[in-house]
Amino acid sequence: MTRFLKIFLLWFVVGAMVWLFTLWHWQQTARDVDLFDIVAYLLGLPTALVLGWVLMLWGIKKLRERASQSSQSAPQGEVVTSGVSSDADLRQAYTVVLGAAVHSRVGADALSSWSELQSGKTRPDLDAHLQDFDGLPVFSARVSELAVEDHDDEAEPDEASPGMAARRAWALLREPCDQLAETWLHVAEQLGAAASGADDTADSAGWAEGGKTYLSGVARPAPQGDQAKPSPVQWCVRVLMPASWSKVDQDWLAESLRERLADVTAQLEAQGIAAPQWIVTPPQTPEAWWSAYDEQVRLWAREGSAQAMFILAVDSALDEDTVAHWQSIGELFTSQHQTGRIPGEAAAGLLVASPALAARLDRESLDLPPLRLSRPVHLRRDKSADALGRVGATVLTDALNQAMTVSRLMPSPALIIVSDADHRASRTSELFEALRAVAPELDPMLNVARAGEALGDVGVARSLLPAALSCAAVWSSEGEGVALAAHVQSPHDRVVLAVSAWPSVDAVSA
Repeated sequence: MTRFLKIFLLWFVVGAMVWLFTLWHWQQTARDVDLFDIVAYLLGLPTALVLGWVLMLWGIKKLRERASQSSQSAPQGEVVTSGVSSDADLRQAYTVVLGAAVHSRVGADALSSWSELQSGKTRPDLDAHLQDFDGLPVFSARVSELAVEDHDDEAEPDEASPGMAARRAWALLREPCDQLAETWLHVAEQLGAAASGADDTADSAGWAEGGKTYLSGVARPAPQGDQAKPSPVQWCVRVLMPASWSKVDQDWLAESLRERLADVTAQLEAQGIAAPQWIVTPPQTPEAWWSAYDEQVRLWAREGSAQAMFILAVDSALDEDTVAHWQSIGELFTSQHQTGRIPGEAAAGLLVASPALAARLDRESLDLPPLRLSRPVHLRRDKSADALGRVGATVLTDALNQAMTVSRLMPSPALIIVSDADHRASRTSELFEALRAVAPELDPMLNVARAGEALGDVGVARSLLPAALSCAAVWSSEGEGVALAAHVQSPHDRVVLAVSAWPSVDAVSA
């Protein structure tokens, strides 16, 4: 609807109200109406009211634009390390990715998984361990040669042992956990060295200003100013697992993870970093997790605190109960139902830090360059993607555009869309149509990677899988690429995040 048509409809509504009241008033007062009254009351008055309303809205819009431009044009001397207050800055808040990990059928780390996914050689195949109601093997994306621990012999008679899905999930999760833990320890060493250097510098400065060299052992003057000593580093561990699991399975996986990270926690405490806060609340849907993440990003941006988040997501659908449940509700891929889902399994993890913490690090000494992860754009379709008829890509297109806007990115040949889309034509057509609307010059076959096509439906693990693979895509391009992590598995929810190289201090200042 054009702006002119909106104004005309507004004039028509206002005019109808004015006409009704004016005609009623003339009838009650028996007014002798002339041509001037008709023109003034029936044409001039509605036009004046509409013009006044339009001018008022235009003025409000200009004031908002001027306020937004003034906040965006404020000079920035370095990467943001303190809290932000304006809505424009908060909208463009972000976290810094220090590490990403993936364990799935295509690889045991993020970079090898991305390379194998791009090759297109891996596809789901028939699983000899799983059968449908007709006794036929089910298509799955099983991780072969997975070292699954057997707890049946170890369990006491009155002790419930974890199910097969939880045991396979833990076997998948160990590699990402160890990889991110190693990265976090390396980062913590830098933070400890930086803190020690700051303390030594403050002490030396205090003695140089007025201290006497022969007063060794005497109390030294305390450093002045808020920058004398950096704020303490805090971190949390966020575990994403299926909400449909039993309490026994959830508690067992969380406890196993705590034991796995016990040595890491002890080493960090020895360096002055407190034990992490554990958040083990299964999300209702894989896409719902990003709402909690968005709240954390905004909190870090407002406070400017030095914090990190250790995020792990895992799921496995390769057990008989899950396959039977999927088929009972008509969601399992079979020869008679090829629009169903293919069971998969995966684990993914991210190590993200606030810009204030990342600014303390020496980028050259990191194994991989830090990346910028934008705030998620979470929109919802009014029509299910599984409904009959044309699906449409308006919502996904809007989400892609918003993600690039908040990240200040432009479509380029280096743009890659990493999605959890699978074999279903509804998801593929929506994804390709959205890319054509955002960047029509790009080739969907080259600039779109569909993880679900190779890995099936990995459940809660897809909360982080597109983002982790997007980080690997940018690292593989040596920091010149830009990736959009798009979630399209859900019938209604659409989530998009932008991943790009974290600009250096000089680049931001320029």
